[in-house]
Amino acid sequence: MQEIGGPEALQRFLLELKAGTVKDFDTSEASSEFFLEFAAHAMRMDILNMAQKGILGFNPKMVDPESRAVVSVASSICSIAYNKNRLAPNAVPDKWEDFLKPEFKGRKFIADIRPQCMASMMAGVGEEWVVKYARQIKDQQPVWLRGNARAMGALASGEQALHQMTFYNSCVEASRKDPTQSLVCKILEPTPVYLRENQFILKGAPHPHAALLFIEHMASREGQKVIDDFEPIKSSIYADGEVSKLTKGKKLAVNDHRTFQNTPKWMNMVVDAYGLPRAEK
Repeated sequence: MQEIGGPEALQRFLLELKAGTVKDFDTSEASSEFFLEFAAHAMRMDILNMAQKGILGFNPKMVDPESRAVVSVASSICSIAYNKNRLAPNAVPDKWEDFLKPEFKGRKFIADIRPQCMASMMAGVGEEWVVKYARQIKDQQPVWLRGNARAMGALASGEQALHQMTFYNSCVEASRKDPTQSLVCKILEPTPVYLRENQFILKGAPHPHAALLFIEHMASREGQKVIDDFEPIKSSIYADGEVSKLTKGKKLAVNDHRTFQNTPKWMNMVVDAYGLPRAEK
């Protein structure tokens, strides 16, 4: 499998798929922004049926029931992140509404302009609640940033004190590298969970059977442990890895296969509520 890159590279790759110029790829990721368009290029292979019958050794819930050919081998918990040297323990938010307190107004926390986590929240609490909350977040005048790596660096260095909603796995990865041990990751409820690494075999893949075995390995217990160890903490919520353990018993907002196609619309709704400009297709 080759790494395709960020949203712009994925869009370019999708155009190449549509043009029929992709010849040397076996698998690809169906990104959230273009999930249905990518899924349309999946090889006609009933992976869901094979998983249900035990031919493939992973939970059938990891397979998109509509296409029956896209396997979500990972997922991200959405959490907050903060610098414990800049924020007193009793000041750390315990619920999402805490970010609306007066003491957090005026560039006191980071908000991401690519709102994948905020969009995922809609799967659990609905569009109306999230749009209203997003408008209130805008009124708090946050520090707008794009990208988890940049944000985690700002938190670890003490440049910023708090992140309103980020990927838990990105926070954990950064905290493990933080020499000051000041970066802390905290899961709030309802906890948004976002399906990741939506793998499928391309039509015309030169090695389709090897690709299927590779996807099965990523979804297997051994593959999930690799994802948890090295991503880290990014296993599928439908497996028995660290993500399912961390979310057990919590109130969740899972942006799953039933709602995943809404992600682009939901992200645009949040961006509009933030009052940010966005590019039109």
